[in-house]
Order: sequence, then structure tokens, then C-alpha cells
Amino acid sequence: MSNQVMQVGPSWRGLAAIKRLMVFGDSYSAVGAPIEAPRTAAHPLGVPFPGPGCFTDYDNARHRSRPNWVGHFITQYAPEPRYRDIAGIQAQYPGYTQEQDPAYARDPLLVYDYARGGKTIPEVISQIEDQFLPRLGKWCRTQPAEGAGKGGDAAKVWTSENALFVTWVGINDCAFGSTREAREEAFQQLFAAQDDLYQAGARNFVFIDVPHINRMPISHKDRSERYDEYNAMLAAHARRFATAHPDATVLLFSSARTLDRVLDDPDIFGFPQGDAREPFSTIWTDQLHPTSAVHDVFAMDIADFLYGVGASM
Repeated sequence: MSNQVMQVGPSWRGLAAIKRLMVFGDSYSAVGAPIEAPRTAAHPLGVPFPGPGCFTDYDNARHRSRPNWVGHFITQYAPEPRYRDIAGIQAQYPGYTQEQDPAYARDPLLVYDYARGGKTIPEVISQIEDQFLPRLGKWCRTQPAEGAGKGGDAAKVWTSENALFVTWVGINDCAFGSTREAREEAFQQLFAAQDDLYQAGARNFVFIDVPHINRMPISHKDRSERYDEYNAMLAAHARRFATAHPDATVLLFSSARTLDRVLDDPDIFGFPQGDAREPFSTIWTDQLHPTSAVHDVFAMDIADFLYGVGASM
């Protein structure tokens, strides 16, 4: 698999224009924010950074889980001005007094992350249809609202140009097993939900494929072909979605490609060679979930990919 720019529509103004990040998925993207939690410049995730729902390794110095790709993205790789994890820095360095960048506080990147651990396509559809659309679907406007950093209704406002919709799901669908016909039906329903996002005003879409589970410590070797088939089906449906919505930006990011790079050459990324298949190591926090350091690579690659997608002329 490879990253693919399937289509760039007129609402894509480049990554620097993105001020609302909408995320749907499973444990790889979960931060544990309550649906109704307000977003502000101080708490762009809706919960204290990096979120109590992260399926990552524990940070003893800061007494919390380490961030997943979402947290790394907003603190290290999103265009400046970026969110500063002030509370985390203060926990490690008492006396640290730096505040949020005033420019960020005025116009922050806010994240509405609906992902939860263990979820499959039907539940991600519910994240879209039952959680996002009833609450934020009606807040699409032609112009962004001022004062979003302070929360309130202004933080709910998004536009077709400043919102990016990311869907990363599939690991559990493949692990739990289903027929090709069932997966095809699930994809049709998932992309019907994406169409509902489009009808609400969404124009910028990123779909993320699934990594190769046969390379994880959980080692479902008999399921490796299932994941390849899943990724091929995802790409095919994303392509059809782009064709059906010619003014949408449709991007496919390959997490499989990123993780393969880490596992092929762990030393290049600062990991011991022997940790590539070891659970509870520098690469794997358990049998299935990557550590925060690997999520850092995901975030870096996602950002590099998005930076490379030029604004529509």
C-alpha cells in the first residue's frame, strides 16, 4: 500500500487552513473525550491532554498515558501556532510558567475525536450518525466563528474549508472475522455515512488503512490476506467516493506502509532491532497496540503527507 491523493477539491486550502479535526475510529485513535465535552484552546481534545482513553504506554514522569498520533499531531506536526502541553511539562518540570501561544489561543486547532477502543465499522458509522451529525453536523458555516479558543458555540462552528474528517477503522473488523460479502456491505454502509458527512458540508476526507496484523506480537498469520483485502477494498471505495463527489478532497494514508517501515528498520527510528515482535517493548505496549513512540511516527508521516497536498487552485 502507499499514500494516495485520489482527488483535491476546491475546499482544500492546505493543512495550514485546518482548524477542526474530526476523528472516527477505534483504539488507535481514541483519546476518551466525552461526546459533549467543550473544546477550548486550553483543552483542544475536550479532556486534559493527551486524553484518558489513549491505548499507549504509561508516562511515569507525567503520571498519565503517553499521546497517540492525535496528540503528537497537534503538539508537534500541525502547522504553527500549535497547542502546548503545559500541564504535562509542569508535571515534569515544576516551575515551568510558559503559556499557550496567544496566536494559537485566538484561533486554535480543535479536535472532535469520537474513536473508541474495540470498535468496528458499524460502530464507527454510529460515531458519525448518532454522535457527530446530531451535535456538530448543524454547525457548518460559510465563515469560521471568532472566539473559538474560549469554547462555547464558536468552538462548534466549522467550515468546508477548515475541517478535516479522518476515518481509521478496520483492525477489529478483520480480527473478528467476516466474509468478503459482509465486509463489502459494511464498506457500502460506511461510505454512505461519509456521504452524510458530505451532505452536512464536509469536503476534506482522509481514510487510513490498517496495518499488517501478521507483523504484530498477536501474530494472526492466517489473517494477513484478510488485511490486504480489506485495504484494497478501502481504496476502491474511497476512489468511488471521490468520483461521486468531484468537489471533495479524498486522501488515503497508509498506516501499513508506516508500520512496515518501522518494523523493517527499527534502528532507524531509534528502536532496538529485537523489539519488532516483542510485546511490552519500545515498539509494542501490548500484543496489538503500538507505543506512543510509534504513534509519533504515524503522526509525522500523516503530517508529511498532508503538507504535500497542495491547495486547490
